Amino acid sequence: MNMNDDEMRSNDSFDESFYTLPEDMTDESVMDDVVSAEQSDEFEDAIVLNFEGVSDKEEFYAIIQDAIEVPDYFGNNLDALYDVLTEDFEEKTIVVKGIEQSSDGMRDYMKRFRRLCDDVAEENEAIRFVFI
Repeated sequence: MNMNDDEMRSNDSFDESFYTLPEDMTDESVMDDVVSAEQSDEFEDAIVLNFEGVSDKEEFYAIIQDAIEVPDYFGNNLDALYDVLTEDFEEKTIVVKGIEQSSDGMRDYMKRFRRLCDDVAEENEAIRFVFI
């Protein structure tokens, strides 16, 4: 599935539930598991994308380019990111942090990025995403 920016644009209003844990995950033991998973050796070799405080697409793609090997001609858009991630069959875990702490202006883009991650994981079994 190839997505361009037009397809990624959504007329949907912002879905606050995207940034909150479901009711059955608010129990403290689950939160302890999330914290311990973040510190786990399982993620020792993971690629970490920390979007905390990101206020624009330029910062977003600077983080992507620092963490993920992208070609020189990388287009700094979600379609290009999808292409890079679905064409890379080396097993990897990508830990995504701080999407709920990005600026209000980036919320819709982060929501589209999250959908892209779901699509990539479905298309490419070698890549696993963990959202913290």
